[in-house]
Amino acid sequence: MPPNILWGANISTANGTVYTITTENGQTVRRPYTSAGAFLSYDFNTWTGVVSASPEDLALPEGSFIPPRDGKVFCSDRGGDKGTCYLITAGQKSGFTSADVFHGLGYSFNNVQYGDVSFLNATSTINTSAAAHQPGTLVNKNGTVYLVGGNGLLGIPDPATLQSWGFSFQDIVQANDADILLPTGGVLSSRQPEQLEVLSGASANTLASSTVSSVGIAPTVTGTPSAISSSTPAVIGSTTPSLSLISGSSGSNNNVANTAAATSLPAGSHAIGTNVVDSTGVIYMISPDGTRRAYSSSAAFLSYGFNANNQTVPMSATDLTIPAGSFIPPNDGKVVCPTAALDNGTCFLISGGRKASFSSPGLISGLGFSLANALSRIPAG
Repeated sequence: MPPNILWGANISTANGTVYTITTENGQTVRRPYTSAGAFLSYDFNTWTGVVSASPEDLALPEGSFIPPRDGKVFCSDRGGDKGTCYLITAGQKSGFTSADVFHGLGYSFNNVQYGDVSFLNATSTINTSAAAHQPGTLVNKNGTVYLVGGNGLLGIPDPATLQSWGFSFQDIVQANDADILLPTGGVLSSRQPEQLEVLSGASANTLASSTVSSVGIAPTVTGTPSAISSSTPAVIGSTTPSLSLISGSSGSNNNVANTAAATSLPAGSHAIGTNVVDSTGVIYMISPDGTRRAYSSSAAFLSYGFNANNQTVPMSATDLTIPAGSFIPPNDGKVVCPTAALDNGTCFLISGGRKASFSSPGLISGLGFSLANALSRIPAG
């Protein structure tokens, strides 16, 4: 890799085009996103994480367009197919033939993205809800979440692995009879910085074990990692906690949910992934680990791209019987600047569910972040 180049970095050029530095055909390139929707379809992307391209970045060859994330429903916002909705699968678009098929497969128009899909190759249409879901889809099979791969169902070892590929828990749909018949036999590997498409190659799907586990929202991990004391982006990566803590397989952190056991929710409760609001206005997520987890603040809720007006429902009496889990932290990549009474007004970067403090205000802009986009007036711990 050329010096001063960071795989996985999102950069912007003078004309506003956003690129990701990645690899393609054996060389390091900068690949452009075609729309804001395509950029945001990868949940690890945030606008605050985009930095201005350096001369070294601009010297890289330009690669192919980046498709929206596999498993995302994307609706055309232009051209002759404007309004047509497609499932993105293996970097191609697969159109739904009717709203009945769309809803029959468990999808919701509340979770779609809009943008340009004209550059995507079309694959076969989706014309029945009785067929198995397309590769790249997250399905809930008897309380355990799997990724539909090219040859069957892939287990997901922990929430961090799922989130590393930019998946959203909103995209999980219920497995149908055809999905249940698919073979299982692989485990999804964690994404490397130079990777984007989850189904792009064997390196993404390591067939090493048939062990699978339930998946939950990335849990809060306590403890403050090292402060960010340099404008070198690699320093930020050092704040990521170990996967053993995230998965709950080791360590003594009481805030880490053990995701190894399948979830059983009481009859009459809302489905996994639903955002419910109680009578006092506190918003919870019904988590796959069998708990209802409260967002640490309204700003933390909004940091995941949710809309309180149409993406929450009143908590039911049955929901209230679900045990409370750990707090949901702000989304990774967000800058949090609490009030002076909290952490003395220090600003933090959220990474892996943990906070990393900036050692000086100048480093915030030096890393390409903007205080105008920071979350404020919330605890960062």
